[in-house]
Amino acid sequence: MLTSVIIPTTCDPKRFPFLLRSIASLKQQNAVVEIIVVANGPRVDEQCLAAVQADNGVSKVVRLAEGNVSLARFAGLQAATGDFFCFLDDDDEILPNGIASRLAAFGSDVDVLITNGYIHNGGDTLDVPNEFVTAIERDQIGSFLTFNWISSPSPTYRTKSVNKELFRIQHKYFELSYLFFLLQAQKYKIDFRNVLTYRKYEDNPLSVSKSREYQQAYTIFLKDILREKAKFHLQPQHTTQIKRKLAAAYNHQSLLDLRHGYRMKAWRSHIKCLLSGGYHYLPYTRKLFFRSE
Repeated sequence: MLTSVIIPTTCDPKRFPFLLRSIASLKQQNAVVEIIVVANGPRVDEQCLAAVQADNGVSKVVRLAEGNVSLARFAGLQAATGDFFCFLDDDDEILPNGIASRLAAFGSDVDVLITNGYIHNGGDTLDVPNEFVTAIERDQIGSFLTFNWISSPSPTYRTKSVNKELFRIQHKYFELSYLFFLLQAQKYKIDFRNVLTYRKYEDNPLSVSKSREYQQAYTIFLKDILREKAKFHLQPQHTTQIKRKLAAAYNHQSLLDLRHGYRMKAWRSHIKCLLSGGYHYLPYTRKLFFRSE
């Protein structure tokens, strides 16, 4: 069985050591792996790219002019030939025996397998706490809205059953969360197995998840899910959960705006929070008045 692993990267010299670590983790697997690196964006470093192209362990290198990780994943997927495929951020790694463990856990009726792994931030902690596993088994959508149990390196997809066109996603961020709702709506069989197969690094200061743009994108993602709730066949309790998360996201955005000195933006985010039903954030209004003086 061949597993295609797609790594989107900007080939930034500062991130290049992380990319090499990601590639090395795949070359050390005791499974047949097709490594596809997608160099995306207009500022790809040519020396870094040349080093990747010269690596005998890398199966294919794809160039993409636009710097969009969703489009980069889709471009890599178009070049994939594996029986299974998955994605790996250029600063993360697959654990030794990780690919083989996924294939062994893949049930014959499963379309998408989600596995557990480590979050590294000065030390390793479980990405999905053990006590949360039963909640996933009970209600996948409800548990996902409570705790995001899908991170970029955790899913593996069966090529013959999952439509690749689903990955033609325009969301620059939270694209995998959007994909989760698409997969649920189209009745794909998703299975979670508490098997450790990856390490996701969150102590990298260059991680896009630490950017202000990334935080702003979260409110856009939640609004899109609510606007398309009929397509996703969401239950009323799930819609209520999303509305609560949207209010909290607007409140968080207001805090970020205020921290960066954008007072008017902070006010607008706070008003959107209240209009989204976040009335319990009303005491925060006093803080805005105080900071605006």
